[in-house]
Amino acid sequence: MLKSVVLARRQHLDHFVLFKRCDPSVQRPPLMPFRRTVALNASRRPDQAHPDRASPTSRRPLNHNAFFQRKVPNIDMPPKIVALIKDVLTKYAAHREIPKSIHAILANPSVSEFLLEKDSVRKLAENFACSRTPQRSLDLLRLAHHLGCSMKQNAYECATFQLALSKQWRLVLALVAQGKQHTGRTTSRLLNWRARALTEVQLFNLLHTVLEDFKRHHITPTRRTFHLILSGHIRNHDLARAKDCLHAMDNAGFPPDASTHATIANYYRSFGTNPQIEEGALANLSLLHPVVAVSVANNLIRTHLDSQDLYNTHRILSLFHRADIEAIFGVVFGSDGTFGVEKRLPPPPSFGPLKPNAATFENFLNHRVSHSDLSGALRLLDAMVSQDIAPTPRTMASLINVYFAAKQGPAAVQLVADVCDKQYTRLFKPLMSQTSPTTLQSHFAGVLPNVHVFNSLLKGLLSAHGLGCVQHILRIMKVTNVAPNEKTVEILLAHLNQVEKARPRDLLRVLRKLLSPSIVPTLRHLHILVSCILRHEKYLLYGSGWNAFARKYSQTQRQPAGKRLWLSTATSSMDPLAGVDLVPHLGRQNLARPILASLAHHDVRSDGPALALRIRHDAVIQSDMDSAREIFSDLLARGIHPNEYHFSALMEGYARSGDLEAAVDMLDSAKQSGIKPNVVMFTILIVGHARQGNPRLSLQVFKDMVASEIVPDVPSIDAVASAFYAVGSGSMARKVLITLWPYIQSFPASIRDLPLKELASHFRSLHSNPSNTRSTVSKEQRLQIYRELVDVTKLWFIDRRRPLNRKRCRNLQRPARARSQA
Repeated sequence: MLKSVVLARRQHLDHFVLFKRCDPSVQRPPLMPFRRTVALNASRRPDQAHPDRASPTSRRPLNHNAFFQRKVPNIDMPPKIVALIKDVLTKYAAHREIPKSIHAILANPSVSEFLLEKDSVRKLAENFACSRTPQRSLDLLRLAHHLGCSMKQNAYECATFQLALSKQWRLVLALVAQGKQHTGRTTSRLLNWRARALTEVQLFNLLHTVLEDFKRHHITPTRRTFHLILSGHIRNHDLARAKDCLHAMDNAGFPPDASTHATIANYYRSFGTNPQIEEGALANLSLLHPVVAVSVANNLIRTHLDSQDLYNTHRILSLFHRADIEAIFGVVFGSDGTFGVEKRLPPPPSFGPLKPNAATFENFLNHRVSHSDLSGALRLLDAMVSQDIAPTPRTMASLINVYFAAKQGPAAVQLVADVCDKQYTRLFKPLMSQTSPTTLQSHFAGVLPNVHVFNSLLKGLLSAHGLGCVQHILRIMKVTNVAPNEKTVEILLAHLNQVEKARPRDLLRVLRKLLSPSIVPTLRHLHILVSCILRHEKYLLYGSGWNAFARKYSQTQRQPAGKRLWLSTATSSMDPLAGVDLVPHLGRQNLARPILASLAHHDVRSDGPALALRIRHDAVIQSDMDSAREIFSDLLARGIHPNEYHFSALMEGYARSGDLEAAVDMLDSAKQSGIKPNVVMFTILIVGHARQGNPRLSLQVFKDMVASEIVPDVPSIDAVASAFYAVGSGSMARKVLITLWPYIQSFPASIRDLPLKELASHFRSLHSNPSNTRSTVSKEQRLQIYRELVDVTKLWFIDRRRPLNRKRCRNLQRPARARSQA
């Protein structure tokens, strides 16, 4: 198996001709992509290498937070006139014509003169675009055109720019199309905004029309145009078309430069870590604008944090000014801010150390969520504010996640209530079980909660209050003019799947009801659906609980009959769902057909999670390891770096088929690929040995996991106990369960005398919400638990030398009080 992984990895490296010059004589990827361009740019002066950068001697200090921002002009109009115009727009938007009811308002000389004045309409449209009701910007421009006001292109450009800043991408598409309709022409800026919007709303099938639009309107595309198309293909996991875009860009007279490296590095995160791309981006960092350089560094940091790679995270952080990120070093790496090893540092930028921005601190606020470190998150926030870095709504959303991870949900609700208008405070009261005053509202003064904030609040409240909180959150979002988005639907589906254990058909029905013209299905929605289907089919095939293991060693119980005719199958098409087909006679295909058709029409390609689900489908449900290996090779050929989910799917397939040696080889392959094994991988091996009736090896794998400093969870401990139960040793299963219970929380003495099955059921219930049940176990406590486990298992292994007495084992499963009475 290791040989096949190495061969597939070679195929993966050969795929990266995307990042080398198109020269047939090149036999292997170069050490540094775009080497010729790098040498060319290095020979230039910094102010010549990038046209947007001014000379260092003539440039004033740059405000990193104000870059790309535009001051919205104030409207010098009486509030009464503005109110009349808003009333007109409300009625006009409903009828798309001028009804008689608003002719009287238009007869007002002040209103009619305003709607015929180009500059006034442009300024008001720009103000509407960045308000809570951005649709009014389009309605205003449409009404002015209806009344005979001939608008210039800058009116559409200014309004589109504000819509893009507020992420109103569907309105961007509508406004660009409206500008074409009204004026009969367009501009390069508007077409570039359209290209960006097509990617953001996942209309990847229209990316190939971008260059055609430029040609149709006799406009020459710019380097930014090609970069927008390139970023769209990378985000769609389509490296083949990304290569074609690079060829087209080179043929158009725009050879790859430092900004091309920045574009690839910024959007390559979904493929995984790639040292070649990272080194290319770092080598060209000096040729970028300082703000763009910070953005590249932030994305590289986020990629390394996703893979828990603190070594390279520390390496990229060395590019920043040490005094500005001292708090980050202290919180993440310890009081001294070191990592314990000497690092190979990247070359520093020529313009000096980077200045962190809000996104830099948000990366590490999100990292504190997995550690439930509220005090560290607050230190990062204080350091951010002390450097005059204004927090953003995403900063608030990250802090809310930390609050809930640290079991401080009421404080998170209070924070959002404090920054909202006071008239909405009463709406938050049903969501707070207790009052929890905060002192952070001054940090977020002027920050209006957006959909990211409410999504984080909804995700945290679902785990605490269940589905009852959804109605309250949606009501608050409605009164504050915040519309739900695709992420909101994803959070609801994930809760229904993971906590409520909804059936696949119910999940599909809920998704179809939540979709609307403004909320379209995404690939992440399908990830949840397929995960739910696989969990349901796995239960149909193998059952659940300890009895599923014990049947193999029982002479009276029979294995459940196979139901493979009712399971999902695979198709030849790998996109958008990695080839997983749904069974027609279960109704899933009819329910999912519009969703699949929408994604296929938009040319959405399979991503890493979808391919991981396909591998699990073939390996675990269909027991077809040959097909699973082929999908793994296809994943590498697409340029996607495998992660722990792909390796664990292959491991589970091998373990299910009884080939534990191959499963261990896959674990070694994951280590060689730089992936740190997690508790799921070790649990798969524990369960595999349990199925073979070998509790000794199950226990040894558990010890190896603890020795690797991986904290056990409920499934891993339950798997060790099930290994003893499967061979009839209920007493050892009870002892192991009680001994390892403190890894999760203190063992409650009141349930010590419960029957073994009730005890196991109570223990499994702790896994429904592990973030609220897991207690912190010190190193001394872990060592004590480990010593107790060794003492407990010594006696069992000595007893294994004697014949197994199943009647005695069944008697030992009863409580001690019941045995004494018997």
